Amino acid sequence: MKEIRFYEENGKAPVLDWIMKFTDKAQIKCLGRIELLKEKGNKLRRPYTDLIRDNIYELRIIYSGNQYRILYSFDGIDIIVLTHSFLKKTKTVPSKDINKAIKRMEKYLKDPEKYSSIE
Repeated sequence: MKEIRFYEENGKAPVLDWIMKFTDKAQIKCLGRIELLKEKGNKLRRPYTDLIRDNIYELRIIYSGNQYRILYSFDGIDIIVLTHSFLKKTKTVPSKDINKAIKRMEKYLKDPEKYSSIE
């Protein structure tokens, strides 16, 4: 079992806040996939997750015709940091979303206690 951390800044956890905006069923689907990631860690593979680049992975959730994406990185082997999320509307993951995840992970790595909350 891995530890899930939500990237947090100024008292807000963007990924968690994003999930909580959806319907109950969509929230359950997203949180269930996070739970699967927590159980399987780096052993989780396609179609549930995929490496994008630079230690940035996407957790893939499809519900009611929407493609939900949660970007995350590993901090060692036991900690998974959920850094960014979005609804995917294009064939590839937009560079702006990848760059946001990279910047957030860089901040997290400089001060993990300041930039994360534990699930």
